[in-house]
Amino acid sequence: MGDKFLFANSEKEDADVYILGMPFDSTVSFKPGTRFGPRAIRDASYNLEFYSMALERNINNIKIFDAGDTDFYTNPQNAISEISERTMELLKSGKFIVGLGGEHTVSYGIVKALKEIYKDIAVIQFDAHVDLRTEFDFEKFSHACVMNLIGQDIGFENVYQFGIRSGDEEELKFAEKTNFFPLHKYDAAQILEVLDELNIDKKVYVTIDIDVLDPAYAPGTGTPEPGGISSADMFKILNSLKKFDIIGFDVVEVNPMVDASGITAMMAAKIVREGILSFA
Repeated sequence: MGDKFLFANSEKEDADVYILGMPFDSTVSFKPGTRFGPRAIRDASYNLEFYSMALERNINNIKIFDAGDTDFYTNPQNAISEISERTMELLKSGKFIVGLGGEHTVSYGIVKALKEIYKDIAVIQFDAHVDLRTEFDFEKFSHACVMNLIGQDIGFENVYQFGIRSGDEEELKFAEKTNFFPLHKYDAAQILEVLDELNIDKKVYVTIDIDVLDPAYAPGTGTPEPGGISSADMFKILNSLKKFDIIGFDVVEVNPMVDASGITAMMAAKIVREGILSFA
């Protein structure tokens, strides 16, 4: 397949949307391989149409630049630093950012840069796991700690968590500091109701861990968690977010090493298309 996302039809100077791959997976706790996620998502994009039936829009009308990947690091702080620097450089002129992971730690690098640019932001998280540990395996810069890191930067009151169905007792109690909508209390229909009533008067970044989906729809992820939402519901939820002032989003935790028939990468690629059409 090509080196770029299918829909990347523009040069950097003219683009409205920037895509950045982040091939990092050094803190994974179960099945490694998300470092290959950006490539798998790009490859899967070549199976997609430019036109979205649901949104009645053609992505070929949006100017998109694929900025390639950050370097591969084994040290999470180095990875976060480069992701943040690359994001800052890409977004100097107020463009829209789409991140391709990589493990979930990479989202912190983008949010750090967005916080510098926009000062006051909120983050909406879709995830199976609460990711609020203060450290994991003696490492605080970990995929299991990413929302704790983000919350410390932007304020936990500006973190909105949906789809959660896994976490240890301590971090789940800590989640009450956020706007916490766990899946056993808020199913897909109720998530749509919450989002419809929710008012966020800030710039919003959306982070989508592919494991928010049930493993039946997205088996190719490092820490699958049964009992998730369906792919059809995910697209309804995604479309409902367009009411917010969204400045970017990412799709993380796609692991092609365990992805049966590439269906998880395919799902991620379609999320990217629908997200760009809904938000950009």
